[in-house]
Amino acid sequence: MAKGGWREKGHVGMVANGVLLRSCMGRESYRRETPFNTAELSAKRESSRAMPVGIEDFKELVENDYYFIDKTRFIYEILREKKKVSLITRPRRFGKTLTLSMLMYFFTLENAEKNRALFSSLEIFEKYPDYAKRQGESPVLLLSLKDTGASEYSAMIQKIRRLMQMLYIDHAYLLNTAQMDH
Repeated sequence: MAKGGWREKGHVGMVANGVLLRSCMGRESYRRETPFNTAELSAKRESSRAMPVGIEDFKELVENDYYFIDKTRFIYEILREKKKVSLITRPRRFGKTLTLSMLMYFFTLENAEKNRALFSSLEIFEKYPDYAKRQGESPVLLLSLKDTGASEYSAMIQKIRRLMQMLYIDHAYLLNTAQMDH
């Protein structure tokens, strides 16, 4: 690559405003080594992968090879700090649902082996292998209330009830697992 570019053995990505956006499915990753070469960056953008606007499912993001910022260090921080409760506060449209989706795919027992492939080339597996061993070992229930808004209280309560019913049905298999004994 020409002087002034970015190259590191790893994964494909793009640097925008000094932030590394990476794709776990690719073969190279770009990092800022020298001042931006705007012509080279523009050429990379023209042939770039799609940005994941409105995508809240981590598996969809990885499998469809969208650009994203690797936030798997957050998994390491959660495991290292051993807190009973973590409060994630961020403004609207800041990736809270996507982050929770990432946590769900990492920790859930369901499809643990398939989910392992989602993380195999990300920071949690590359830099923190001892923590990566925790992948796929816990039952996880992910409940988002973002679509439960209604003009009347009773309608909202009905939506929440329906969400709870679906959550129970989707995770009924947990009733017969050893993990529920913990």
